[in-house]
Amino acid sequence: MPFAEEYLKHNHFSSLFIPGSKRKPGIIVIIPCYNEPNLLESLGSLYRCKRPEANTEVIVVINHPENASSEARQQNEKSLHEARCWADQHNSEHLIFEIIYIPDLPVKNAGVGFARKTGMDEAVARFNTYDYAEGIIVGFDADSTCDDNYLREIELAFSDPGINGASIYYE
Repeated sequence: MPFAEEYLKHNHFSSLFIPGSKRKPGIIVIIPCYNEPNLLESLGSLYRCKRPEANTEVIVVINHPENASSEARQQNEKSLHEARCWADQHNSEHLIFEIIYIPDLPVKNAGVGFARKTGMDEAVARFNTYDYAEGIIVGFDADSTCDDNYLREIELAFSDPGINGASIYYE
């Protein structure tokens, strides 16, 4: 049985997308996105990274609560369209960008924590598909950028068998 089967069953997991890659990922970056006008800058920053050896996926979870303002809804729809078009132009064999859209969440469930967990559960399911418990899940933000060594340094850090979690300094 794959390593995360029980976890996924216990949480009644159902995938929100069909992955664009049939290759085993080694790193999956999760980006929750709510009312973020600079999402493409963040995606571009990750795209410009020197490629790690592992196949890498970036899962963006665009979401908003049912009581979101019309401005936030419009921004999310704009981000959704722009991100999907951008991903279509930038996806490659070893770096895939996936966009998930979850509108009108119940207020009690809405928030960055829910969006991040949704993306991380998708990542666990992707790794579970390959029974790959060594996969690396990275949290990133829709208003962040990174240096071009970001993905390689994460891969290098986790090549140490004594490392199973990390907090990355940011400013």
